Amino acid sequence: MIRDVGYDNDGVVSNSVEPVIRHANILLAGELFQKGKTPFAYTSSDIKCWDYLFKDILERTEDEILAKRANSLWFNAEVLGQAKPMPNSALAIRVLGLLRINQQIITSRKPLLRPSTMKWFSGNIPYFARNDRVIMKEAGDERGSGRFKLETLWDRGISFFVDDDPLVHDLMNTSAVPKIRHYMFTQPWNKDRRDLDSIRVHSWLQIMSLILFSKQS
Repeated sequence: MIRDVGYDNDGVVSNSVEPVIRHANILLAGELFQKGKTPFAYTSSDIKCWDYLFKDILERTEDEILAKRANSLWFNAEVLGQAKPMPNSALAIRVLGLLRINQQIITSRKPLLRPSTMKWFSGNIPYFARNDRVIMKEAGDERGSGRFKLETLWDRGISFFVDDDPLVHDLMNTSAVPKIRHYMFTQPWNKDRRDLDSIRVHSWLQIMSLILFSKQS
């Protein structure tokens, strides 16, 4: 059994893409209607990367301000607060907590989002309603998401990590030491990376099984 594990938040624990897409579609519907332009909308399966909304809206409308407004929803505390937990994540985390598995969130969310993030955990996944269990960037931290997560895992001695960002996994594969057992949580924005199929997980029940039945490295 593995005792120390880490998870990314958005796309792994929190289904934050859903409220972001919903609010982006509302924004687009109003703005495009006012300007007499042909409306269009998104689903979560359209998203290819975190700044996809900005790039695609800019290409379609040539309106940089509208593209920035839509993409800024990823950093909107009120919008992110409307997210639901990923299916079975709350149950799995609760069970693992009862089994005294040390679980930590390692997210590259901006520091200003800590209060709203902790409020979300308090209402949805109480295990993480403690600041010491949620690791976020501090003000002035200029590290990229992958480097921040990798160095945090090293510093805290966590050898099991689940993320949904292919770039994070690429960095872990090319880093020398120590070895981190990392898994790719399947999402639309990473499904085309066939080279990562061997480390994919598709559900929280699968994650829980891996933690409980894998040997500590």
